[in-house]
Amino acid sequence: MHINSMPTEMLSLILSKLPDVLDHWDEPPIDQLRNARLVCRRWNTLCLPILFRTITLRHSEEDWESDDDEEYDKKPLDPTKFSQWHAAVDSEVIKQQARVAKINSGPHEDLYQRNWLLRERWEADEWKEFSHAISRLADLPNINEVFVCFTDHVWGEKSTKIDWGGEEFERPLERLNTLRHVFKAMEQHKARHGTTIRTLSIQHLANHIIPEEVITSDTFQSFVKDITVLNLRVSEEYNGDGPDHDLELIERRTFEPWLQDRFLPLFADQLTSLHLSFDDCWGTAPGTFDGGDLFFPNLRKLHLFQFTISHDDHFDWVLRQPWIEKLYLDRCYIVEGFRFYRDEMERWGVKTHDWVLNPEEKRADIWDSHYHYNGTWEIFLGRIRESMSRLIDIRMTHRVGREVFVFSDPEPLMEAKGGPALRYCRFDTGILPSRFIRPNAERMLRVKEGDLRAWKELVEVVEGRRARMP
Repeated sequence: MHINSMPTEMLSLILSKLPDVLDHWDEPPIDQLRNARLVCRRWNTLCLPILFRTITLRHSEEDWESDDDEEYDKKPLDPTKFSQWHAAVDSEVIKQQARVAKINSGPHEDLYQRNWLLRERWEADEWKEFSHAISRLADLPNINEVFVCFTDHVWGEKSTKIDWGGEEFERPLERLNTLRHVFKAMEQHKARHGTTIRTLSIQHLANHIIPEEVITSDTFQSFVKDITVLNLRVSEEYNGDGPDHDLELIERRTFEPWLQDRFLPLFADQLTSLHLSFDDCWGTAPGTFDGGDLFFPNLRKLHLFQFTISHDDHFDWVLRQPWIEKLYLDRCYIVEGFRFYRDEMERWGVKTHDWVLNPEEKRADIWDSHYHYNGTWEIFLGRIRESMSRLIDIRMTHRVGREVFVFSDPEPLMEAKGGPALRYCRFDTGILPSRFIRPNAERMLRVKEGDLRAWKELVEVVEGRRARMP
């Protein structure tokens, strides 16, 4: 069949595959689509929705140029700031085609050139050019997703108090004001167009508790019940001069419990898809995420990235979701061994049920404690097979580097290299920069056969269920 004889739907699908894999911050390369538009009117019509599906608020060097002007508050908006964004929003063609609005919080490519005067204005919520640019989300009538992109350079409570260095960091108030204005624009969009934004994606969300006055505000409540797809990638405080994942930071103890007990329940009733990922392994310590009382009555797809299982009941919150059809466990681990300093265990309130303490370390003069956990993938895969009766897609992969694009799905297992990622790790507070390290090799050999057998049994059940679908 000649390409010009193809049905429109098939040709559109082919053209949509022209862009390469999505880059970390930007849209896919668009040169291929631009060239394809020139072929004929039909191709131009089909390329437009692909080319302008995502519209992005970027920051240029010109946008960050500013003088210390004492009369700034009295002056009108500077029309030269964020001019490319405004031109795109003003274009009737782009406005009608845009489905995703992407907001970059700053000039991610060269953080050291960020203007401290503008950053101070933004901390004080007084940078009117940026707030106005964000507000123009409300001028895009057909968007159904908002994608907020922060930098991965997080500045937490400790760094803010001591005020050291930090040209490359985004301060908490900068991040919070970006979220506030995005949320306000989402509220205005709904009021203006009567349509709802269904997907909220946040890249490098800082592990800071969002103030209660924000999540209980009329602005936030106006759209939160409309969100059916929630994608969160969480980043921790960045320390370029030392360990990147400092367990003593308060955010490491408080954020994960807040996420499960306060934030996610706000979305729970209507979510159909949830992606949760962190820059480092999460769920075990020093903060714990065991799902609490989370219940998602409409959830069909759950994607966990770098989640760790360390207790027999740690995965129950997933197993009790009644409607999950797709479960993606991406670089997820069972933690088979632990080493804590005893004072840490007391401060963090570490839960040790289901763990076995090394008998030699029960003496009072021992300053650290070693535990092991006997849970295996054989056990948890068996529980998935028995409990998740609607599952039709299960994927366990171990993607690294550029294979991991924000919120992208892992590839199906029949296409994945190396088979399922039945992974284990150990937790050791004395190791830097990440405390999650390689597991005991001897034990891994002992459990490998049972794990693979349980995996094959689960896949057989899932594939059989999918084959019986109409």
